[in-house]
Amino acid sequence: MAEGVLEAAGRKVDRAFGLHVLSSVLPSGRWATRPGTLMAGADTLYLDIVGTGGHGSTPSLANDPVPVMAEVILAVQTMVAKKFPASDPVVVNVGVANAGGAANVIPERCHLEMSVRSFSPGAREKVERLLVALVEGVCAAHGCRAEVEYRQGVGPTVNDPDAAAFVARVVGGLVGERYADMPDPLAGSEDFSAVLEQVPGAFVFYSGVPAGRDLADTTYNHSATAWFDDAVIGEAMAVYAALAHEALLELATG
Repeated sequence: MAEGVLEAAGRKVDRAFGLHVLSSVLPSGRWATRPGTLMAGADTLYLDIVGTGGHGSTPSLANDPVPVMAEVILAVQTMVAKKFPASDPVVVNVGVANAGGAANVIPERCHLEMSVRSFSPGAREKVERLLVALVEGVCAAHGCRAEVEYRQGVGPTVNDPDAAAFVARVVGGLVGERYADMPDPLAGSEDFSAVLEQVPGAFVFYSGVPAGRDLADTTYNHSATAWFDDAVIGEAMAVYAALAHEALLELATG
């Protein structure tokens, strides 16, 4: 984006469309998108909890960060449940929790990493502020130091309502009832969101689940066992071409 991909033709593009194949979620051959928020934004919190190491036989002579780490993990989930409404949710997942290396040693520090997903700019700003204050407060209450790094990743993927309606009309015209609006956003994230922050457009999903396969037996994208049907490539390219063709016609005729 910083290198000018949107202006590479001489001026900023008028419309932008993105496509993502799914190995789960949608039945084979189905297409879907929705107006407004389609996918979550994703950020990451890195936390080191620094106490005082020692020997397991004399915990009173140390300041054990392990129980503090456990309290932080539980407090985060309580905070998310109590501070964010179901209409604008936040998802925080602790994916890394490391501490110690021996049963009889109290470690000096623990390390946590959390993925933070939100569906609106307001919720994104609020969860960052509350999370940082929470982890610092819990650590301070136990006399530990919190070393916090909060990295912003990508924002929510938000479809322009008119562009989403255009996609529904064009794709629905090609595939019929195999297209349907999605009722709810997905909590996954997508860097195409940065394009949609600058250009009216829409992101659309296409199911690559093999024909006849039960959705209950599928695994989500990026799983080591995810399975995609290569036969969907042809139709996907036809839809891309149709979106470009119809959008150019619409722009040319005003």
